[in-house]
Amino acid sequence: MDASSGQGLVPTKFVWRLGGSHVFLCGSFTRWVETVPMSPDPSTPGTFTCTVHLNPGYHQFKFIVDQEWRHDPGMPAMPDPIGNVNNWLFVRKPEDDLAQAQVAEPAALPAAMPATAAATVEDPRVTRTKIKDFLATHTSAELIPESGKVVLLDMDLPLRQALHALHDQATVFAPLFDTKEGEVRGVICASDFITTLQQLSSSNPLSEAEMDQHTIRGLLGYDSAPVKMDYVEPEDSLEHVVNLLLNNSRSMVPIVIVQGGKVQEVLHNATLGGCLHQLLRNFRSSFTLMPLLAKSLGELGIGTWSNIATVSTSTLLTDALNMLKTYSCLPVIDEEGLLVDIYTRTDIISLAKSNAYSRLQFEEVTVMQALSLSNMANPGMFGSGSQFGGMSPANMSPQGSSADFSAPKNPVRISACLVKDDLKSICRRMTRPGVRRLLVVDPDSKKLLGIVTISDVCRFLFSDSVGSGM
Repeated sequence: MDASSGQGLVPTKFVWRLGGSHVFLCGSFTRWVETVPMSPDPSTPGTFTCTVHLNPGYHQFKFIVDQEWRHDPGMPAMPDPIGNVNNWLFVRKPEDDLAQAQVAEPAALPAAMPATAAATVEDPRVTRTKIKDFLATHTSAELIPESGKVVLLDMDLPLRQALHALHDQATVFAPLFDTKEGEVRGVICASDFITTLQQLSSSNPLSEAEMDQHTIRGLLGYDSAPVKMDYVEPEDSLEHVVNLLLNNSRSMVPIVIVQGGKVQEVLHNATLGGCLHQLLRNFRSSFTLMPLLAKSLGELGIGTWSNIATVSTSTLLTDALNMLKTYSCLPVIDEEGLLVDIYTRTDIISLAKSNAYSRLQFEEVTVMQALSLSNMANPGMFGSGSQFGGMSPANMSPQGSSADFSAPKNPVRISACLVKDDLKSICRRMTRPGVRRLLVVDPDSKKLLGIVTISDVCRFLFSDSVGSGM
C-alpha cells in the first residue's frame, strides 16, 4: 500500500499502548492484506505509533502484536459479520483542502497511572473507568444481531392468545403495536400476566371464553390513560441503555426507529445480558487490563446473602404469586433445607401449553404442583440449552467447579454457581439467553447460600455509568 500518495488524504496517527515487542497495523485501508509496522515510542514504554494517510470516511483496523491479532478495548470497536471485533474510526474531510492530522488512540488513562502499570493495577476504579469509556463510546446498534426476529403483539389481542403467543415464541416479553394509532406503544411481560390473572380470576380460574373478553389494551389501561414506553434508538449509547434498564427496573427496552414522532419499527430488544455480552466480547483479548473481573464472588459480595425470600414445597401458588410482585424469583426449599427448584415470574408463561392454567385452583394448588403441571405441559421448555439452561444443585460435584453439575430427571431449571467463582465466569453465565440470576449453592451441603441477579452484577460493574438511580 502506498500510504503517502493520493489527493485529499488525511495523515492519521495510530497509537498502541498495551505493550509488546513487535506491533503492526492492518485494516480495511490495506485490504486486510498488507501490514504497516509501528515504531516504539522511546518516551513511553509499551507504546507504539505509526502514521497512515487515509481517505475521509469510516475505516476498520486491528493490531498485530507479537503475531497475535488484537483490538484496543479503549477505542471504538464493532463486530464484523463473522464475529471478530475490530476497532474503527471516522476520518473527517479536511477543511480548505488542508490535511489536518488526526489521531486514533484510546482514551487517556487516569492521571498518575502510567500505561505500563495498567495491567497490574488492582484499584476497582481502573476496571470501572474502562467500562464507563466502553459504554459511552458504543451504541445500541451494536446489540442488533445480523439476523433474528422480534415478536410484536397486537394491543387488541385477547389475554389468553397473548399468553399462548409468548409461549409459542419462547419469549417472556414483547413490544405492543397499536393498530389504531399506527405505532408501537408499550411492552407486555410475564409480571403483567400474573397481575391481570390475579385480578380477573378471584377464586376460580377463567374459562377460555372469559379470558378472550379481555384484551391487552383494556387490561393494561392503554385506553384510560397515556402509558409512557421506554425505548432507545440505534445511535443511543450503551450507557443510555443500561441507565434505562437499571434505573427503571426493566428486563428489556426495545431498539426502535422513530418516524414522524411515532415508534414505527422495532429492530431488537436490548437487555442487560446483551450489554454484558458486548462488553465481554470487546475485552475478550485483554481481560488482564480489568483485574476486578478476576476477583471471586465471595470477595466482592455481590448479590443477596441474607433474608432471602424462599418458598417451601407446600407453599400455595396464590401466596407465591403475591410474593412475586416484590421478588423476581423464589427458590423452593424442601423440609431438610435443600434447594430443590425455583419458581419465577416467567413460569406463568409455561402454563399456556395445553391450557394448563385453566386447571389451577389457585387456593389449593401448591408451587410444586404448579411446576409439575407446567413441566408436564411442555417438558424441557426451560431446560438445558434453552432459556434457563442451568445445573442441578442436587447433583453438584463436591470438587467445586460451577460446571460440575449434571442434569436431574426433571427438566433442568436452575442456573447455579459457587462462592469461589470469579466475576468473569459469572458474567459469561449471565450472557446466556434467559439466564437472569445464579443461585449460589454450597457444594457439600447442597444448601442455598445466596442469589446473584444480572441487575446486581451490572449495578456493580456499571456504577460509574449509571445515575442516581443506583
